[in-house]
Amino acid sequence: MTFAANGPGEHGRSVPTSPKDEAAVKEGFRLASFNQHASDLVSFERTIPDSRPPRCRDKSFDYSSLPKMSVIICFTEESWSTLLRSVHSVLNRTPPELLEEIILVDDFSQRGHLHAKLDNYLTRLPKVTLIRLPSRQGLIRARLRAIEIARGPVLTFLDSHVECNVGWAEPLLQRISHNRRVIVAPVIDAISSRDFSYIPISANQRGGFNWAMLFKWMPVPNYEKSRTGGDPTAPVRTPTIAGGLFAIHQRFFRSLGFYDPGLDIWGSENLELSFKAWMCGGSMEMIPCSRVGHVYRSTQPYSFPGGNVKVFMRNNLRVANVWMDGYVNLFYLMKPELRNEPFGDISSRVELRRRLKCHDFKWYLENVIPELNIPSLQLVASGEVRQSNL
Repeated sequence: MTFAANGPGEHGRSVPTSPKDEAAVKEGFRLASFNQHASDLVSFERTIPDSRPPRCRDKSFDYSSLPKMSVIICFTEESWSTLLRSVHSVLNRTPPELLEEIILVDDFSQRGHLHAKLDNYLTRLPKVTLIRLPSRQGLIRARLRAIEIARGPVLTFLDSHVECNVGWAEPLLQRISHNRRVIVAPVIDAISSRDFSYIPISANQRGGFNWAMLFKWMPVPNYEKSRTGGDPTAPVRTPTIAGGLFAIHQRFFRSLGFYDPGLDIWGSENLELSFKAWMCGGSMEMIPCSRVGHVYRSTQPYSFPGGNVKVFMRNNLRVANVWMDGYVNLFYLMKPELRNEPFGDISSRVELRRRLKCHDFKWYLENVIPELNIPSLQLVASGEVRQSNL
């Protein structure tokens, strides 16, 4: 799809569709859980609004002092247009001096366009390597495979349906150049799953979680705003990250044992990384001057071997039992049906935590996310009250 100055979706505008497109739109949602028909009308190199705080645009960077990065994008059954738009946005909006490579990992996709057609297309793009996995491995192991060959000192992970904004890479790399033990994430703007409009998101949020081990966005607390002095460009410390988009120094990631290889497919790997980063001598930040748009889907268009819910809950059990100490009982309070469910051998991860001399989970709660409510373990039931409509 070639660029046209006034083409569909340019400047981040919505892509209109008409009643005659209804069948194509419906089929696109079935295949991708977003409006694939609208996406296919949009250029791979469309323009999007600069959503950074205005003061970010005045910052300058000495590229010679910044580390290079390997961008890793894993996908399975991804739509043609969203995948290629993700790749082009990295190539077009990353200074060449800072981009070591883009590593694409195809997690055993079966859709026809992701085979010879993709191979042929990628031959025209610089710095792009494609790895194909011979069986379905899932996001976690696909990333681990990419790490094995990544040459850049910084690893930057992106989803396969994103659009990097102008100046997105430099502030991430600058923070890591100052501190190799910080994990940094961009502010994630939204790309509408219905019309592919680009929607800037407030930077007044950071990652958290609840006791059911679900990631959630939380407002930036006043104590963190005081730390930054109200500077809208200042990095904001975040207790957790969403996991789809972040950058980390490869040596720090290695020291943390990368991902738990016992985690299957997808789910809770972001909480595992968040807990151990903070508890084992590192930190995490959201960077307001780095913006990346992301297509949020309400459902997943593919299934997990073993079942989506079962895999996700097993991963939660592993992470909770390695990192949460006695607070794991709060997870079981929320999910009592999982108390006797197996989660595999975690002895190597427990040993990693001991060897790294990590803080306990009480320290994490008190020093990283003190605003999180800690329920009483004396509860005998939980639930909600609703008013009935009589």
